Amino acid sequence: MSKKFFFIFSSFYLFIFLSFHLSIFSSFQLFIFLSFYFSPGFFLYNGDMSRNLLTIPGVTSIILSISS
Repeated sequence: MSKKFFFIFSSFYLFIFLSFHLSIFSSFQLFIFLSFYFSPGFFLYNGDMSRNLLTIPGVTSIILSISS
């Protein structure tokens, strides 16, 4: 499994874990997260699998989901 897919799956499961752990999980927040998560601009690809950076929409959706 490549580093990119490992990062995607690990960050997704981390989000789910934090959501249930903090008891803030809702279908609306999941929809917002997934819409940014699977959008083409979620990753900035720099030509190396180990250099995938989160874009502002992805980080913002995660922060809003955790803090709300």
